[in-house]
Amino acid sequence: MKRQSRRRNYNRDLIIQRMRILYDLAVEDARKGDFEHARMLTRLIKRLSMRNRVRIPLDVKRGICENCDVPLIPGLTSRIRLVNDGRSSRIVVTCLVCGWMHRYPYKPSRATS
Repeated sequence: MKRQSRRRNYNRDLIIQRMRILYDLAVEDARKGDFEHARMLTRLIKRLSMRNRVRIPLDVKRGICENCDVPLIPGLTSRIRLVNDGRSSRIVVTCLVCGWMHRYPYKPSRATS
């Protein structure tokens, strides 16, 4: 039992490393302007995740547009805004390729003076 568990963890770590490498390559391609190849790489990340039943790391998942699969690079393919309306505060990331908006809640830090 232990041996199989170790092997599964080892494979999971390898898959996560591969996802991060593919994401870095996709960002590099998007910076060069090759969005189709970047899309192909991000779709490959999603396929790896589904086939091996491994979650995509949060930083990688939030760096990919859910609608068009383009890597979200601030200033190039995305716009980031902080929205505070009373109780809730959130980060709004807008994809500049397709216009899709991603909203993530956050708690602003209280400045002590």
